[in-house]
Amino acid sequence: MADKDLDLGTGNDALLKRIRERYRYGMEKWRKNREEGQKNIRYISGDPWDDEDKLARKGRPTVCADELNQYVNQVCNTARQNPRGIKVDPAGNNATDELAEYRENRIRAIEYGCNASRVYIGGLQGAVERNLGFWKVSRAYVDDETDEQEILILPIMNPDAVLIDPDYKELDGSDIEWAFELDRMPLNEFERMFPDAEKVSFAAADFGEDSSLWYDGKSILITSYWEVEYKKKKVGKKERTVQARTICQYITNGVEILQKGDIQPGPYIPIVPVFGKELWIEDGGVPERVLLSLVSLARDPQKALAYVMSAMLENVGQLPKTTYIGAKGQFESDSEAWGTVNTVFHPTIQYDPIVDPASGQTLPPPQRTPLTPDFQAYATGVDICHRAIQSAMGVAPLPTAAQRQNQKSGVALEKIQSEQAIGSYHLVDAYDQAIKLTGRIINHWLSETDLGQTTKPVRLADGKHKLVQINSDEPIENGDHTYHFPIEDDKGRYQVTISSGPSHESQREEGSEFVDTLMGNLKNLPLAPPQMQKLMALGIRLKQLGPLGDQMADAIDPPNQGAQQQQQFAQLQAQSQQQGEQMQKMQAVLQKLMIEREGKVIEQQGKAQVVQMQEATKLAVAQMNASKDIHEGIADREIDVYQLLHGSAHETAMQAQDQQHQQQMGQQQVQAQSQQSAQDAAQQQSAQAQQVSATPAQGESNQ
Repeated sequence: MADKDLDLGTGNDALLKRIRERYRYGMEKWRKNREEGQKNIRYISGDPWDDEDKLARKGRPTVCADELNQYVNQVCNTARQNPRGIKVDPAGNNATDELAEYRENRIRAIEYGCNASRVYIGGLQGAVERNLGFWKVSRAYVDDETDEQEILILPIMNPDAVLIDPDYKELDGSDIEWAFELDRMPLNEFERMFPDAEKVSFAAADFGEDSSLWYDGKSILITSYWEVEYKKKKVGKKERTVQARTICQYITNGVEILQKGDIQPGPYIPIVPVFGKELWIEDGGVPERVLLSLVSLARDPQKALAYVMSAMLENVGQLPKTTYIGAKGQFESDSEAWGTVNTVFHPTIQYDPIVDPASGQTLPPPQRTPLTPDFQAYATGVDICHRAIQSAMGVAPLPTAAQRQNQKSGVALEKIQSEQAIGSYHLVDAYDQAIKLTGRIINHWLSETDLGQTTKPVRLADGKHKLVQINSDEPIENGDHTYHFPIEDDKGRYQVTISSGPSHESQREEGSEFVDTLMGNLKNLPLAPPQMQKLMALGIRLKQLGPLGDQMADAIDPPNQGAQQQQQFAQLQAQSQQQGEQMQKMQAVLQKLMIEREGKVIEQQGKAQVVQMQEATKLAVAQMNASKDIHEGIADREIDVYQLLHGSAHETAMQAQDQQHQQQMGQQQVQAQSQQSAQDAAQQQSAQAQQVSATPAQGESNQ
């Protein structure tokens, strides 16, 4: 860079000074957490030995039996198996269910297009492994032909490339006042990307502070810088004055504003943090925020495990490599056999007896060197280290009840995982809060990106995609739905929450077990044949048997016959309702006739009514038999109703006749003979009515 004084007359001097001061302040406040995060990553990568340890153990084993990654992977992979979904609900200010559903479906489509599930897991992994992870929300133009923008959810691979306001108060960091996204760029690359940048001196005298933070002679630090600006505005009927948050973005190298970005919608800086466990520890009387990852407290027992394993290997390495030791000359006669004693089987082997010149006694034969490394003691040490690591990471060291019972089902395995994950749930909770903040950011941005009369992709809860017309003057028909979303005029207030789905494997296994139970009891359910066919086809599809299974389901329940079956079923229901109303009217008429007349009047009208019922019954049975092929179950139930009503009508007639007979006996005692004749006639009429009623019942049983 050529030497040139910094131009302080550009109008950006106060902003640039504030940027440099915040960068220095943030680097100092986050320094310890960053250093701890780097140590955690070193342990995760299988290298717990620092430079001093390696120098002190030069020539000695320095191994690491990894015990950390399995628990780290357990937390991250459990989150992968249980994806989160952003939900939007109306919360006031003329918000509607329709627009809330649209916003939720739009967010789901944005997540799908950006493969956001992997982006989210990257942020969680940063918190689990290091102590802090990030992702960001951004906007980009759809193409170079229009001003239409799309919302993106992008990963931040290196958490140390982000520096946020360390004085945030909210648990999810949604109230941060400023943030940096850092990118150190070679000088020639900087000159290519920013050819109009000023040539300025980074000398400390001109810079006013340590210039090495920004320029080291070979590379220059370029940052995307966000900050909150407050503007007063009046709200409500009382015109209450509030400080509205506005988000501004700048691209800078610390001495020049290279580019000013658009004003960001909403009150949130679009850098989303995922925090590790938060503690406050006093350092020199000043409380400091400390973030812990899953492995922060497990580093010491992991290093102890590395020492135990290294000591065991060192002990094994110190064992003598010579199998036999003897006096000089004892191996001469059978030297070839002695040379291969460790590699070739020899039934016998000879040695030369040697006499000790001093004592005159024969020396003992060659002795085998004992191999006695104490592996049991090392195994005990390894087990102690394992338990210490599990305790530090919040993993249950003892087997669960499901493990002791050797349960292998998906539900049991998920229960085991959930029990093991309780100790790390604070990290999952921070992950959920970060996704929720992402939904709030995108919800604010939709009113700025979904502009003009156009179509936007949405993704429904069942995974189906659709294009939705927005900001149209008239509703637009699309199949059986009507879409009309004035999103750019929507000033409603919405509540953003999240939901998590069950494990895919567990959900599939539970569904398969349910299908097995349903199919085994299908015949016992009061269902018509078309309904049984529909359920059987759905059960086959739920089993996920592949293309052959889909063909079987289509053969049982063809997709193009659903509407026809529904129409037939609706017609049959209407016929059944009409027939039921007719039977109720007939029963009321019969009961009235039975109780208002006596003697011969009852007999004559009863016979006529019975004949009428017989004809109506025959007609109804004929209609039901004609519709029986369409809906056997309903026809059978209607015949049962007819039989029940016939029996009820006959019983009512008999009761009326008995009552009138008793009245005649009390009033006309002198006419006993006439009354007896009338009673005989009434009984004969009753028998005839019963015989007539039995005739259609017999025909029905033959059906």
